[in-house]
Amino acid sequence: MALAEAKAGVGRNLADVPDVTLVRWVKPADWPQAQVACLGEAGYAATVRQGGVSYPTVPDGQASALRRAAYVCAASYPVDPRIHLPWSREMASKQYAFLTTTSVPCVRALGVSVDDPPSFEVWYAGMHDGNAVWDPFSGAMKDPEALDALWNQCPATAPDLYPSDIKG
Repeated sequence: MALAEAKAGVGRNLADVPDVTLVRWVKPADWPQAQVACLGEAGYAATVRQGGVSYPTVPDGQASALRRAAYVCAASYPVDPRIHLPWSREMASKQYAFLTTTSVPCVRALGVSVDDPPSFEVWYAGMHDGNAVWDPFSGAMKDPEALDALWNQCPATAPDLYPSDIKG
């Protein structure tokens, strides 16, 4: 599953997809840093931005090599596939509580407006219906610098949300 996601994402349009050995599974919050470190080892100065990876600009002749390196890194350090399983009500409750009691105060302390959260039931139903789900970071979506600061300073995921054996 992790290889398929890497192929569909950063590996799309690669003429030849290399064989890759898994180095380790990572947690979603650790994924960007793992990718940036891996790309750095391959000679590319990527950065973490807004909870994701910002790839460097390269000359046209090097774009394919960068895509290949990004694929190798994504396949070497994928997010543990158990994280993609639907959240139980208990997990969702834990995450909702974390967002409302930890993330919201952090975001507000940085001067970003946060809409009042919906009730847990509305939030949970939206999550399962595939509808847009409230999150305290959405107030900064139009300001990339503010969003970067939020992602760097405010936690977005409850620390004990996933099984403890998922290493990151």
